[in-house]
Amino acid sequence: MSQVFGSGVASHYETAVGYPTSQIPQQDDNEDNEGDDDEDEDEDDDNDEDEDDATVNQMTAQMSGMTIPTAISNSLIHGSQTQQQQALQVVEARLDALSVDSDSSTGQYIPQALVQRLPRNQAVYRTVRRENQKNFFKPGRVFRTLWFEARGQNLNGNQAFTEQDLRQLNLGFAEMRLFIVIKRRKENSLCIPMHTYGGRGCSAKPPAIKAMHSQAFTGSRPPALLNGEASPPLKRPIRIVPSAATDALKPTTRINYGAYHQVQHNIPVCQIGKVHEDFIALVKAYVVEVNAL
Repeated sequence: MSQVFGSGVASHYETAVGYPTSQIPQQDDNEDNEGDDDEDEDEDDDNDEDEDDATVNQMTAQMSGMTIPTAISNSLIHGSQTQQQQALQVVEARLDALSVDSDSSTGQYIPQALVQRLPRNQAVYRTVRRENQKNFFKPGRVFRTLWFEARGQNLNGNQAFTEQDLRQLNLGFAEMRLFIVIKRRKENSLCIPMHTYGGRGCSAKPPAIKAMHSQAFTGSRPPALLNGEASPPLKRPIRIVPSAATDALKPTTRINYGAYHQVQHNIPVCQIGKVHEDFIALVKAYVVEVNAL
């Protein structure tokens, strides 16, 4: 295997935010050739799924005595080539073992009243043809789609409700949401969301929640953090390569590693871009660490 790290991302970290080159993550160069090797990849995925817990635990124990929640990303950033490869194998094995409740996926009934209140733009949303899904829904892909989920309420814990009461409370909401593909499966993909939080970034988030986020940026360097985001610091900024100039992210866009969703492959999506290849491994590692997988 090739080394996980290299100098290609130096301009993103060393010159932009002052991180030493030795701490810079890079993904294997063969990532973009995935579409040409779908048959071989499926066989590799099956083999990965058969890897037993004993092997994973052994890999984890070899990570220089580091402990969760930063053992894996520290191994990716600071470790030897062997430790980096072991860390990547741990990440993939844990993502393979992750189960997501199917109720959290799209495909649920979306009330038309909610859809009608969504802001309008000129983006085109298309369902990805089945023969193209393996190439589109690959780790690092960034897309936007209509998302519907329950809305939390400040309710008295002793209150009881009938189904009709809950319907009247309007506990659901819909929005156009950005996602990053973390792991592709046969009919769906494991994805994490990106938010601007109303243009406030993570400035108003509690420290524990703030630590679950990274800046997501397009361009050569990340924008300045907002007031309140520097302490405690967010995770390392992640570069996104937009599909077009019009797909540049807002400067307050943040990646939330603490929430993951199962997104079906047969829903209409709008392609936005992809995570730069040098950052994909670190994004996956953050998902594993934040969720203690």
